[in-house]
Amino acid sequence: MKKQIFDMYDKLPEGIDTDTIKPEMNIDSEKIKTEVVTMIKAGKGKKRKSSFRKKLTVTLIAAEVGTAVLGTIGVGAMGGFNEAFGERFAGERINGIYPGGNVNISTNDKVKAEFLGIAGDKNKVMAAVTVKKTDGSAFVDYDDIENTIVIPDIRTVNCLDENGQIPEQMPFFLSNSSMPQIEGGDYLYATVSAWTKMKFSSSSDYYTNENGEDVCFDYNDYDMRLTDKNTAKMIYFIGREDYTLIGETMKVKQDKIYILHKDEMLAENLVDIFLTNENGISEEKREKLASVLENEKKIVAEHKDSLKENQTIIAVTDREATVDNYNETDSRIVKRTLYTVTVTEVPVQLEGSWQLNYNSTEIDINTANGLAFENVPYEVENLKAGSFSSEITIKTDNDLSSFGDNSVYNGWVEDLLETDIEITMKKGEKLKGLWSSAPIGISDISDPRDGTRFTIEISYYRYNDYNNLTVWSNLNADEIVSMKIAGQEIIAGK
Repeated sequence: MKKQIFDMYDKLPEGIDTDTIKPEMNIDSEKIKTEVVTMIKAGKGKKRKSSFRKKLTVTLIAAEVGTAVLGTIGVGAMGGFNEAFGERFAGERINGIYPGGNVNISTNDKVKAEFLGIAGDKNKVMAAVTVKKTDGSAFVDYDDIENTIVIPDIRTVNCLDENGQIPEQMPFFLSNSSMPQIEGGDYLYATVSAWTKMKFSSSSDYYTNENGEDVCFDYNDYDMRLTDKNTAKMIYFIGREDYTLIGETMKVKQDKIYILHKDEMLAENLVDIFLTNENGISEEKREKLASVLENEKKIVAEHKDSLKENQTIIAVTDREATVDNYNETDSRIVKRTLYTVTVTEVPVQLEGSWQLNYNSTEIDINTANGLAFENVPYEVENLKAGSFSSEITIKTDNDLSSFGDNSVYNGWVEDLLETDIEITMKKGEKLKGLWSSAPIGISDISDPRDGTRFTIEISYYRYNDYNNLTVWSNLNADEIVSMKIAGQEIIAGK
């Protein structure tokens, strides 16, 4: 199975917590000193997490905690689903937004925040919050808000340090989306209830943070943007690989928002994020990446002394390159762009918490018969489609011993998890699906002659202009009309 550059880092620098890793590419002018991108994801005491990991047995929580008094918010009560989450979804969505429970949110006295609601599937959830200035004035004095980027921390994208110098390591912006969880800084996490803790295999699956709260090893994400000159919207996302988030409490702390206006594009390059090929490390790919980064340093040096007040130079990529992308036919190319930007820094001191009282939006979809992969007949026992991902159970009784195996699962399964998944919506929009979790309950470890059965998750991604994927797409599961795995339709009647 192919690996990305950030999967190959096997030793971290001393003194660095394994879950405070931010992506950086260390490039020397003579040679790339490392082959990897260190993924520093926040969470004091948190272990490094692979979202594609072996799980032999998992007991899913059957009871949805805290949902007895839930009710869908009607359109108009809080502006409706599209106002809160519409920009995140493929297709139309007319329900599925909830008010949350025990909502507490505070800011400094210069801004005011409004909680719009939450929506999610059993182990993935989004919450939407808007922020405006208390005095009613605008955040920015220009109209082209479509040319803005809103982020919680500029350090991950800034090509100049606090002294205006080019850092030794240019920011290789593989991930712009994880909210850091560091002591005294911003955070985004969900607590772990006693009910959830009982379902974990061991206490090593969660930790106690500096506030004395039990916190799971979740992954988090955000989507921040200006909806108009006066309004910033933050959509906070938390995903948990194996256990439900329903009934838990989401907590967020965000000190500032940075509004970056893209003034001028200085450079644009397509970069292959895999440094490997069939023979291992590719010198050609490595040299190309080093060349791109060294050229960017020269461009930054040429422009840094002519920057105006509140201007800087940033590096961004067009998609989340750190997604576990095992699809063999998918492109591994990301577009990396340098911009001069005007920075508007807005202190907000936002702190919030809300109970995740929502109903899962999953639906069951009938599956087709007569499926086969690599001449091995198989069946899709179950396809449960949700707004954030689909869960699929695959089974075959055929002898798989000829495919070989590794320490985790059989070679036939490995080949299947490198196939392409295409999803078509009712209005014709096509999305790509990615196998985005480890196979759960896989049964081919002891004797592959008996076939295998496993459950796995499929996440949704949009295409961009050069047939690549963008990040974190969501959809209305009711509008799925087709799902193909390796070109074969798996939905019944298609």
